[in-house]
Amino acid sequence: MTRQALRARLVCPVAAPPIEDGIVVIDGDRIERIGRQAPADVEVEDLGDVALMPGFVNAHCHLEFSLARKVGRAGIALPNWIRQVIEKRPNAKKIGRAIASGLEESLRHGVTTVAEIARTETDAYRINGLSPRLILLQESIGFSQARATSALNAAEDRLEELSTLLGPSDLNGNGHAAAALNGHAANGSHETNGHTSGYANGQSNGFDDGRFEAVGVRDEQRFRLGVSPHAPYTASPQLIRELVTVASTRGLPVAMHLAESPEELQLLSEGRGPFQEILEERGMWDPWVIGRGSTPLDYLRMLTRAPKSLVIHGNYLDYTELAMMARQAGAMSLVYCPRSHAHFKHRRYPLTEALALGVPVCLGTDGKASNPDLSMLSEMREAAARHPSVAPETILRMGTLTGAEALGLTDVGALRPGALADLVSIPLPKKAKGRPDELLSAMLRSEDEEVEYVWLGGEALEVVAV
Repeated sequence: MTRQALRARLVCPVAAPPIEDGIVVIDGDRIERIGRQAPADVEVEDLGDVALMPGFVNAHCHLEFSLARKVGRAGIALPNWIRQVIEKRPNAKKIGRAIASGLEESLRHGVTTVAEIARTETDAYRINGLSPRLILLQESIGFSQARATSALNAAEDRLEELSTLLGPSDLNGNGHAAAALNGHAANGSHETNGHTSGYANGQSNGFDDGRFEAVGVRDEQRFRLGVSPHAPYTASPQLIRELVTVASTRGLPVAMHLAESPEELQLLSEGRGPFQEILEERGMWDPWVIGRGSTPLDYLRMLTRAPKSLVIHGNYLDYTELAMMARQAGAMSLVYCPRSHAHFKHRRYPLTEALALGVPVCLGTDGKASNPDLSMLSEMREAAARHPSVAPETILRMGTLTGAEALGLTDVGALRPGALADLVSIPLPKKAKGRPDELLSAMLRSEDEEVEYVWLGGEALEVVAV
């Protein structure tokens, strides 16, 4: 791959202020430089009236639901939603198709890194075609004390199994998988708006439905691992502590659903309510697991020993709990899923409070059982609409760099020298004018413009409208 230079009306490095009429220089699969001038020996491709920014980082996703439709009416109580999800969970064959579909959809929406809650067969993640970079967070459930040890053993076995995706590397998350991104320029390729498209040797790369055009992708797919004690109503404190120990020993991130609903808080505080009923129905209830008067703060304390911990949802965290997260800001992050939050009609999300305290907040899509699609751009727009006092640069950072930092990733989420050349371009609204921050704000307020191009490791993929 040769060097290339991309000019855009607005370049958003995220790690630095936006640049009007900026240029990003790419050398191979890495970014060489960002500024307003290109080297004399590199031809500049002018992308026109677009915003160029890092590929999006989806900090929380359940890909197994990617073929599903939203479950329940708006405002459904979380325990009732869970009952319906359990009833409708697809079989193993459909889950594999759903994961492949979700990865394709993610990439079409400019998501180049996905933190996936993994609880299905390893083979489902052996993707033969184009795919975002995956962080596989192995989910574990074991509510009763008696089941905590077996759940931990199962989790460690799954980590070993998933590690085969990393090839010869160990479990420290630094490996590269051998699953290649297929598709070299070959028969029938043609030029499309300055980018080549086609497929190698007649093989489909998984995007052969006319919605995506791609060629020349020779990067290798990277997988990283993590653990995920599911939630306080499915994982006992013993299991959580032991999984955090595993994560600490192996240098893995930990993700946990916490403070997601009033019913969860009731279970922690009183040991009863809808979640207790579900646990009894499924033969999982142990009245001695959760101490009466427990709060999310008790679970946050358990997570402090993890190298990196992601607190998923956190819809009902109070000031004291957010303040504790702020004190752990180098290692603990909050993941906000705006449209999933809206589906359940939770109370107003404590975003401004969290940001004011210094809590790192990133964004996720959750899954399509509570969301219409896997578009991180739509999540950013939802967050911007619901929290107009939050600066557009902060919203963009939540969908890119903060998510990367929460997962312990140093080479994605920002446009800077040495970072992977994972980028997206989005047309700016017609007649948009003003300072760079005003242009970014206009893009986040608009509902018309969608991702136009995606670059994965420096290779351009054109998104074609359905």
